[in-house]
Amino acid sequence: QMFIDFHECAHHQTGDLEEKLPEQNSLEYMMKESIADCVAAIRMKSDNINGKTLIKEALVELKKTMIVIGFPKSTIESREINIKKCFKKNIPLSTYINNILKKRGLNKNP
Repeated sequence: QMFIDFHECAHHQTGDLEEKLPEQNSLEYMMKESIADCVAAIRMKSDNINGKTLIKEALVELKKTMIVIGFPKSTIESREINIKKCFKKNIPLSTYINNILKKRGLNKNP
């Protein structure tokens, strides 16, 4: 549940709600989802909450849920790879988010 909460908060933190929602499953939509996953993974790592164990548990549950919903195996694997890659990033959460905001022209601190 923590990963899902962090993921949804990430949409707010990265300005996703400042723009019109892209068409579901479009490239832009999938990119926003990947970025939200990345923010959630980095946050789990940086919050000193036993992130390594929690991210493993989150991936197990996420995979189970995505299978039940009917996502293709390739989508599930791609999401898992992205989350693991992001969890390994050595970047402060605030820096990562500011980089996203800057790319989107939403950075309040140029």
